[in-house]
Amino acid sequence: MGKKMLRKSKIRNKARKGASAVEFAMIAPAFLFVVFCSIEFARMSMMRNLAQTAAYEGSRLAMMEGATPAAAEEEAARILARLGTRGADVDVVFEPEFDANGDLIEAKAWVTTVVQIPVSDNTWIFPRMMFDGSTMTSETRLRSERYRGFFDGQAN
Repeated sequence: MGKKMLRKSKIRNKARKGASAVEFAMIAPAFLFVVFCSIEFARMSMMRNLAQTAAYEGSRLAMMEGATPAAAEEEAARILARLGTRGADVDVVFEPEFDANGDLIEAKAWVTTVVQIPVSDNTWIFPRMMFDGSTMTSETRLRSERYRGFFDGQAN
């Protein structure tokens, strides 16, 4: 009885000789697609977080006394360069604040930094046509630290 079962298992092994290769050929493309999608989406998430950080740090720099919009844009661009971001647009805007009568209270009271990253220019794996025209946008608005009166000797 033992020899009979041994012969049957050898016959089965010969019939299934290429089954593993066929199974791998069927599963490998789907598995690799999932792996590469995970890598691309993780990179997109990093890019989104980096855009938020660049907008925040640009606004923080611009809100200080003596800072210029050009310096804030340069700082945001420096942060975006960490990930090799291409085609990013950084805008820093100072907004004045007005009272109820429409009179200017303080020049440059608010600092708004907007960072826009074109997704199609920054994909590695997915075709660029999938994200054609899509942009990641991050905006930060902070109150300026430009004091009027007390620190410049004009206090009453």
